[in-house]
Amino acid sequence: MNLSEIAIRRPVFTLMLMLALVVFGVLGYQTLPVNLLPSLDVPIVTIITILPGASPEVMESDVTDVLESAVNTIEGIKNITSFSGQGVSQITVTFTLDREINIAAQDVRDKVSGAVGQLPLDAEQPIVQKMDINSQPMLWIAVSGLDNRTLSDYADQVLKPKLQSVSGVGNIFMGGFRERMVRIWIDRDRLAAHKLSVNDVIAAIGRENLELPGGIIEGENTELAVRNLGLFESIEDFDRMIVATVDGRPIRLSDVGYATDGIADERGLGRYNMQPTLGLGVAPRSGANLVDVNRGAIDRMRELEDEFPEGMSWDV
Repeated sequence: MNLSEIAIRRPVFTLMLMLALVVFGVLGYQTLPVNLLPSLDVPIVTIITILPGASPEVMESDVTDVLESAVNTIEGIKNITSFSGQGVSQITVTFTLDREINIAAQDVRDKVSGAVGQLPLDAEQPIVQKMDINSQPMLWIAVSGLDNRTLSDYADQVLKPKLQSVSGVGNIFMGGFRERMVRIWIDRDRLAAHKLSVNDVIAAIGRENLELPGGIIEGENTELAVRNLGLFESIEDFDRMIVATVDGRPIRLSDVGYATDGIADERGLGRYNMQPTLGLGVAPRSGANLVDVNRGAIDRMRELEDEFPEGMSWDV
């Protein structure tokens, strides 16, 4: 007895079987995950090293060449590319497809650790990381309409935490962000008149603008942690800072210069429709549904736009 004969002799059974296939097909379609890009493990490892103030030529000779020579001996390398810029070195190591990415990344870390002693003393610890395509921002939200300082502060303190709370969001990147920075301006002639140098000012800032643990006060039933609250809270605190004592008289920062409340130097620029803007890049968490994450982020921005400062706007 074949399938056709069973279907003809038992029409009710055949009908129920077809209905079951339709029902389970609809349920499966509704729960089917949708993703714009498949999950991939690309065998690429990057090495990023920072050396503040170094020229591209110095980064090439003292950092990039040293690290390239160290990792070049690793097995399974397909090619190595590098970029040396102002104060930054980036090396990209591409492995063959048959190389397991986690083992390859660990091999690179081992080689880089062995070469750290050959780098300049001022160089920061090299950052070795796998290239994870799935953790890259797949949705960019442009916000504009305010000055750089206000826009950056609002995006960092309000928009970023709200977007990070959306289900499935792993990280929020901010393109064109400029953080608050206190700038110290020194009058060279006034500094020389007091027989001081810029290094004295730098040492004073590191010594005075500091918060240290003060130990513990123990009682019969309580234990209190003591902190030395030494961080400056205003620009006036910087101006009143004592730089040094000369001939028994304290020399304050206001005697040789002044402090201003500003923002960091412009090292990146965001534009949307040819207008300066700040970009919020939404990166999904590993395993999250990209479509649902993007929809959730857009819905959250629609909820927040009623509370935006006057003149601020956003677009995708």
